[in-house]
This record gives sequence, structure tokens and C-alpha cells, in this order.
Amino acid sequence: MGVMNEEAPASLRRTEVAVRLLWLTPLSAAAGFHAYQLLGYILRFPETAAANAGRTGLELAFLAGLLWWVVGSWRKTVAAAKGELPLSAAWVYGRAVLAAGLAAGLVFFVLPRAREVQLLHGEAQNRDGLRLLRKSLVQHHVVEGRPADDPRLLVKDARYGLPKLPTLWDAWGAGFPHPPSSDVTIRYKVEFEDTGKWTYVSPTAKESAGALYVDCTHTDSIGTAWTAY
Repeated sequence: MGVMNEEAPASLRRTEVAVRLLWLTPLSAAAGFHAYQLLGYILRFPETAAANAGRTGLELAFLAGLLWWVVGSWRKTVAAAKGELPLSAAWVYGRAVLAAGLAAGLVFFVLPRAREVQLLHGEAQNRDGLRLLRKSLVQHHVVEGRPADDPRLLVKDARYGLPKLPTLWDAWGAGFPHPPSSDVTIRYKVEFEDTGKWTYVSPTAKESAGALYVDCTHTDSIGTAWTAY
């Protein structure tokens, strides 16, 4: 019950390190992935992040606290492996049982929820990309007095505020019906073929000239077809 004795320090140390690795490894991976997602989102969609400054700030603060705690936990794990961390049998084995329960919870509850969150994040990116691309097309119309011939040409002029074409379906593990794509299809009328690409109606078309939409007939998480956006 007390601090480990001379006969069992190695076994307790190995158990403590194994328990720490059991929960700290997936947690570190999750923290790193969250950092990649959040920082990537801010860099790719700065206007949206700025418009939601309060929420963005809270998420950054949470991420900073999480990373600080993860780094501290890894330091303690190294100290435990070196025998520099006081241990007790009750504490170590009690935590082993708790870690096993947490691991089961991760497999059966957290991972399915993580996929749902990834799906919602990817859908938000799709909508933001559509908004930014349409905004750039409007800016072109204001500057040039006519619709753009091809949205892909917008990235060549800084006046239109589009450094690169947004990518659709860019969320690993979300289960989207299409692979990531920033391709643009030019058509002469609004038609749906479920290509999963940006689709632009040529300014020479008789109807809906200059319209931009996502050519995907599948529905999102709220039941709206992507072609309806």
C-alpha cells in the first residue's frame, strides 16, 4: 500500500509506464490531430475564424491547456520509467483498472463520436469554401463588370481575394461520398451528375449564367442536398 519496496520496484514501474502509455498515447494523438485541424482551419479560413473570434479563442485556449497537460504527463511518464516517481501498489493497479475502462469507452463511445465531429467539421469547410468562392466571383463581377469566364482564373489576381481554390470533402475519416477535390467543371446549364466537384455555369449560358454550386446529390448531416446550397 505504501511506496514501492525494494523487491517490486521494477514490476510497479513497468505497470505504471504501461498504464500511462495506454491512455497517454491515444490522447496525445487526439491532441495533435485537434491542433492540426484547428490551426489548419484558422489558416485556410481566416475570415470565418475572425467572424467567430470568441469561439476560436476558446478553442485555442483549450488546445493550449490540453497540450500543456499532455507534455507534463509525458515528463512524468519518463520520470516513472527512470524510477524517479514515487509509486504505491494500490495507486498503480487502481489506475490500471481505470485505464482499461477508459480504453473500452474510447473504442465504443469516443471514436464513433469523433467521426461525427470530423463529418461536421468537413461539412463546415465545404460550406465555407462555397461561400469564399462565390464571394470571389462577386468581387470579379464588381471589378470587371461581368461574370468570370472560369473560377480557376480568380486565383491569379489578388484583387479577388482567393489565393487558391477551396477543396471539397477534405476531412479524413468523415465518410464523405466523394474524395477530396478542388476541380471545377464548366457547364452551360444547371445539371446534376453527382461528380462531387465545384460546378460553374458559363457566362455564355442562356440561363443561370455565372452560377456556382456543389455537384453532389447526396445529403449532408441535416438532410440538405449539397446541390441545394
